[in-house]
Amino acid sequence: MVQVFEVSREDPRIEALIARQKAFAEAHTPPGSGHAVEVGQATTAPLTYWLASDGGEPLGCIGLLKLDDARGEIKTMHVLEERRGEGIAQALLASLVAKATEDGVSTLLLETGKSEGFAASRRFYEKSGFDLCEPFGVYREDPFSVCMRRGL
Repeated sequence: MVQVFEVSREDPRIEALIARQKAFAEAHTPPGSGHAVEVGQATTAPLTYWLASDGGEPLGCIGLLKLDDARGEIKTMHVLEERRGEGIAQALLASLVAKATEDGVSTLLLETGKSEGFAASRRFYEKSGFDLCEPFGVYREDPFSVCMRRGL
């Protein structure tokens, strides 16, 4: 049975999933257009992670970066390719949304790739209520990047 729970950024299971997500992103994004979290990247930013696992096996992760009192950014959403389509992404997003709402976040933002490799991600976010928006924060106009937002 799949369980989703909050974990530390230093959890080695999160590090392994971040590495897989970064490798996927690099395979589908030209140099200079990627924005994946770095493995082992030290941060003082208010970043919370959730892990999905089944019997101890890590299946996916999602992170919430608080940008300010009202806005949060989804970081490092990744589900193992062989386990996609099982509702794991929805469970991860639901955990993130619950925490964001509890913390007073009224807008969720994200950046994802624009290439065909990210088409499933964009469809997932669209089905989850996200709309296209202008680049925010550190993101700039980029033909290989798309930003999305959703109110809570």
